[in-house]
Amino acid sequence: MVYTVRSYSCHNINPNCASVSNRLTGTTSPTHVQMRAVAIATRCPCDALTISCRQRRRLSGRQSLQARAGLLSFFLPTKQSTNKSTQAALVKDLLRIASETNSGANASQGQRQDIKNLAEQLQEAGGVENPVYNDLTWGDYEVTYSSNPRAAGGPILRSPPGQIIFSNQQLRQTLNPPETLINSVSFKCLGLFPGNAKQPAVIQPLTGNTYKITLEPARIYGIKLGPESTERTFEVLYLDERVRVVQFLPSSPAKGSEPVLFVLRRLGAVHAPKQEHRQRNVNNMFSAWTESARSFAGSSKSKAGLATQAERRFSQQKSASR
Repeated sequence: MVYTVRSYSCHNINPNCASVSNRLTGTTSPTHVQMRAVAIATRCPCDALTISCRQRRRLSGRQSLQARAGLLSFFLPTKQSTNKSTQAALVKDLLRIASETNSGANASQGQRQDIKNLAEQLQEAGGVENPVYNDLTWGDYEVTYSSNPRAAGGPILRSPPGQIIFSNQQLRQTLNPPETLINSVSFKCLGLFPGNAKQPAVIQPLTGNTYKITLEPARIYGIKLGPESTERTFEVLYLDERVRVVQFLPSSPAKGSEPVLFVLRRLGAVHAPKQEHRQRNVNNMFSAWTESARSFAGSSKSKAGLATQAERRFSQQKSASR
C-alpha cells in the first residue's frame, strides 16, 4: 500500500474534506489515522475551511447566541430612546398634576410635593443643553403651576378676593426673540366685563441655564400697578417641545424667601428667532463663558499672589529671627 504526499498537506485533516483526495493518492482508501501519519506540518489553503466537529459545535453555538443577541437588541429600545420615553412620561405626569391646581392656587400639600419631585427628576434627566440660548425658549406658554400662587399674576389678582372679582383667570407668558417677555392675565371683571393685565419685561441671559429679567409695572385697564421696575433671576430646570420648568432665585437669602417653582406648558409653535438673533445668542453665550473663565483665572491668580506674599513674609521673619 503506497501513498503519495503532495507538496502541501492539511494538519487538521478531515476525511470529508474534498482537498484531501487531491493530496493523498493510493491503491486503497486511507484511514483517518493513516492520513494523520502522512500529513506534514504545512498549512494548506483549505485549513481555514476544515474545522473539527468540536470547533464546529462551538462556532454554531456562538453564532446562535450572537444571532439571539442581535435579535433582542433589534427589538429592545436603546438607552437614548428609553431616556426620551422616561422624560415624556415625567412631563405627562407633571402637566396632569399641575393642570389640576388652578396655577398653584388650589394645590394641596401632596400635589406640591409631587410636582417638586417630578421637576427634580426632569432636571436630573436633562432636557436641551443651554436652554437659555435654545430656540425652544421662545413661544407662548400657559402658567399651569406656581409654588407661590401670588408670584404669577400678582398679589391683587391672585388673592382669594381678587379671584372672585376678576374671575375666569388665564395666566400666560409670551417670549418673543430677541429679548421680550410679556406676562399677562386675562379675566372677566365681576364675571361680565373682559379685561387683561400685562407686564412686559426684558430678558438678559446670564449663563446657559440662568437669565435675568427687568420687569416694568403691570397695568390693568390702563392703571399702573407696582414699582417702576423690578429685576428677577431665573434658572431653567428643564426645557423641551412641550414644557418649560423654571425656578425664581431670590436675590438675597432673607428670612422666609425661597425659590419659586414655575411650570409652563407650551401653546402653539415655537417663535423661531431670525438668523441675526441666533448669532447674537451665540455671541452672548461665548461672552458669558469668557467672563467665567477670566473670573476663574483671576481668582486662581489672586490665590497664588497671596501664597507668594505669605512665603515672603515667612522668609523675612525667619531671617530677622536669625
